[in-house]
Amino acid sequence: LHNLSKQEAYEILLKKDEDENTTLMRQAIQGNGRTLTTMLRFFHNHNDEDMIKEMLHTENSSGKTLPYLINHAKETLIAPYGIILELEKEIQTEGQDDEEGFMALHECFHKHHGSSIETVTALNVLNSTRKPSRYKQCLNFTISLLLMSFLVPFGLWGYDVCTDVILCNSYYEAWLNETEEQLIYNQSHCSTQSNVLALEKYPDCLSEKAKFFYSLFFIVMPLIFQLFEAF
Repeated sequence: LHNLSKQEAYEILLKKDEDENTTLMRQAIQGNGRTLTTMLRFFHNHNDEDMIKEMLHTENSSGKTLPYLINHAKETLIAPYGIILELEKEIQTEGQDDEEGFMALHECFHKHHGSSIETVTALNVLNSTRKPSRYKQCLNFTISLLLMSFLVPFGLWGYDVCTDVILCNSYYEAWLNETEEQLIYNQSHCSTQSNVLALEKYPDCLSEKAKFFYSLFFIVMPLIFQLFEAF
């Protein structure tokens, strides 16, 4: 190939047999990985988009393309498989932004690379080498920062507030249903001769109304301080 002109080399590599297989297709069918790799590198080095498209997307008499044949023998044609993926990526994404280019690449793979499984495999290979845009890197960093510095503490605070609200609501319902007899019982239960009351007895000495407002105070107080700091 090195001793031939560019056009002569193209004519030899794209020459078809009776089954409409090009020279490259025959190498893929025969599993000649080294020879096929050399031929594909010739296309890659010369970077002629029209010739590359013709080489990749020409169909034989069975309607199969070179990428299709390489895909179905990629275990033995690893190097050619990587080269055709790179060539497809270059010609499909050139002159387009990242998302549009990969949409075109996805459509091309579905059309020329065989089954959906082969298409997904090829796209996963390319996506693994895909460099995220600066915008996505900043977005991922921001999200990670929010998760670590805001959402986790906020979630813990929300859990604490929710449990306090449930407790406060239970005191409120008990207050609505509280009777005079219960108030008298609490007062008598808390009276002692020494005027010294054990710490665990204090909740029994409070009415349901007092319990409700005490709980509500400790729920609302942090919010007041947060609003004060914000403004």
